[in-house]
Amino acid sequence: MTDPFERFYDAKTEVYEREGESYGDKGVMKPLGSLVCDLQPYRADTNEKAYGLENDTVYTLYSDNSDLLGNGRYILFGGEYYLIAGVSPRRLGCTAVLRRTRYEDRDYIR
Repeated sequence: MTDPFERFYDAKTEVYEREGESYGDKGVMKPLGSLVCDLQPYRADTNEKAYGLENDTVYTLYSDNSDLLGNGRYILFGGEYYLIAGVSPRRLGCTAVLRRTRYEDRDYIR
């Protein structure tokens, strides 16, 4: 069965994973692959009520099911990196909640 929402997937993003992190060393970002998806702005107050997350969550990502999406990985979109804070499977795909990375986290992402 195909996902009827595929026609809305108009964003191409890159997925990354942090590698080699240890105490005092933030590691490097390893590219995992590309993903076509739909990104929708997400209201922070809804986020707090629904998930108990901080108000720095800014997007909800909708896509087909993908092994690339996982908690703790990063999405590069619009020149900025976003942390995948949660992934929820849907019947025809999945949804991910994205948080803006902290300023100090951006220094090690290449």
